[in-house]
Amino acid sequence: MLNANVKLDPVSVAAELIKGTGHAMDNAVVYGVTKDGSSFELGRGANVYDLLEGEFPSVGIVGLAVHTTGWAAPLNADGEADGRPSKHPERRRIALVLVITAEGDASALSFADDPDDLELDEGSDDGDLFHALRKCLSRISRQMEDFDGHL
Repeated sequence: MLNANVKLDPVSVAAELIKGTGHAMDNAVVYGVTKDGSSFELGRGANVYDLLEGEFPSVGIVGLAVHTTGWAAPLNADGEADGRPSKHPERRRIALVLVITAEGDASALSFADDPDDLELDEGSDDGDLFHALRKCLSRISRQMEDFDGHL
């Protein structure tokens, strides 16, 4: 398990990473989060899900973050999307940061048409991207356990 004694605020990490973001990044970026809440780039790629399947170093990492951009659209009355957000007439360009640490998870969402309208959410570990991020963090955690066990 990653260092369970670490006291981080995932919301602060997400808010820091999304500051000054562009809303049309060419690549998604994965960051390692350290015990002091700082972050460093681990990798980038055009497909965020493929990127999260990659191998990353585990030393010094107590959490992960992903930063990507895309389209969002309003949900219908049933709480579902009506087709692809990129094709919706009311679509909005967004930047999204998701963070998972031993302390919990958070997200930050920024809209290109109103970059000061920052939405921060804590404990929102839901959706495919969060699940892919958690799976990647679990894999890194197992690597760290294997490393510690061989010292």
